[in-house]
This record gives sequence, structure tokens and C-alpha cells, in this order.
Amino acid sequence: MTNKIQSPQNNYLIDRAQFLKELQLREVVRRVITLSEHKQTSLMSEENKLRKLINMLITEAETDTTPHASTAINFLEDLLKKILPGIEQDYKSLTTKKEQRDSFRAQLVATVDAGLNTADVNTAGADAEAAEEEGFIEIEEAEGDIQIGITDDEKFIDIEGEETVEEPEETEEQDNDTGSKLAAQSYDTIEKQITETYNTLSDPEDQKTFKDYLITNLKLYFDKWEQELGDVVEPTTPEYEDEKEEQESEEADEELGGDELGGDEEELGDEEELDFEL
Repeated sequence: MTNKIQSPQNNYLIDRAQFLKELQLREVVRRVITLSEHKQTSLMSEENKLRKLINMLITEAETDTTPHASTAINFLEDLLKKILPGIEQDYKSLTTKKEQRDSFRAQLVATVDAGLNTADVNTAGADAEAAEEEGFIEIEEAEGDIQIGITDDEKFIDIEGEETVEEPEETEEQDNDTGSKLAAQSYDTIEKQITETYNTLSDPEDQKTFKDYLITNLKLYFDKWEQELGDVVEPTTPEYEDEKEEQESEEADEELGGDELGGDEEELGDEEELDFEL
């Protein structure tokens, strides 16, 4: 029995052992390819499963938020997410002087507080008007006379006129107070959101909590942003520091040399004058 087999395509004899090795090699290659394709499919499947899991976790994190025990805090949290990014951007744009940021901070906090107080006054006025229309206003009478008590000094009308008060002269800083002007613009963009959120609360306790926590959080965030600005340090290099020191040294030498030269010229001029007189 011969160890040679004939190849039908090329019409030549191939060693049987070599032929079997080629068959084995082809089988190994086929298995490797099959295994690779299976692993690739498996990896894609695992990747898809991982993507779905991540999306599910993100969705749960967005929807499964535990509300606070206070309605005012829940409202305030949503409000701060909307208004703080813009306030931070405006505040951190004031980098020339810290006084600008201090002015921005004081102006904005004061304006927000005044806006909430105005909302209280408007709400009280609306409630009083509604009660009057329904006939719930009671007028107290004592001994046939209607008693009207005015306890607020601001409501007193002085018919004799007010004394003229000299206003202090405006300084250049007051004329060009960038911080307070920017704070006014910043408040204009958030006033409606703050007022609408605050007016939604009817419970006095919620209103007080909302007001106190809003002012407190604004001040705390200003502290945080100021600290972040203070932590910014300009990077440098040893080469830059060496070059800067060399330039300062050369400038100092030039100034010193100029003074010495000027002194010599004066002395020389005096000597020539003396020689001329002799």
C-alpha cells in the first residue's frame, strides 16, 4: 500500500502524513474562527446587557429620589438647580477685584430678600381685597366712634414737608459699581422663577422655611465659589522664574548705572568750570 495520494486538482502525489496534517490544521483554524466569532458575539451581547443595566440605573437614579420631609425644601431644591448655574457664572466673571464680587453678593442677596418680602405684601393685599369683597372686614367701634390705629411710622403723612437731606457725593466707585449692576441683571433672569415658586407655598411654615433656606444657601454657595476662585494658582516653570529674576536684575543694574553716570557728569562739569576760572 502506497503512502502517496493523488490530488485531483493538481494531478500530483501528496504524502499521506502531510495531507493529514493539513486537514488537522484546517480543522484547528476552523475551530479558532468559530470560537472567535462566538466570543465576539458573546462580548457584544454582554456589552448590550451592560448598556441596558447602566441606562436602567440612571433612570432609577433620576426618578427614585427620596423627597424631603418639608415641602419647602423640595421646592427649594428644584429651584436652586435652575438658578445657581447662572448666578455662579456671573459671580465668577468678576475677577478684576474682590470688591466687585462682594458687591454682587450683597446686592443679589438683598434683592432676593426684598423680592420675597414684596411677595408677602402682595399676597396679604390680595387676601385682604378678597375678604373685603366677600364682606369679611370687621370695623371695631368703641362708644360710637370708629377707632383707626396707625402704628407704622412709615404710614405717617407729614404735611409740613420733609427736611432737606444732603445726599452724599457719589464717588467714582459708586458710579461704576460693576458688581451691583451685574447682580441686578442676574436677578432679573431669576426673579420670576423665585417668585412663582414662593407663591406656590401657602403654608406659613413652608414660606418661612423657604425664605430662610434660600438666603442661607445663596450665602453658602457664594462662600464656596469664592473659595474656588481663591484656590486658582497660575502655573509656572523654573525657566520662567529664572528669566523673570534675570530681567529684574538687569533693570535694577540699569537704574543703578544711570544714577552713577549722572553723578559723574555733574562732578566733571564743576571741575571744568573751576579750571576755566583759573
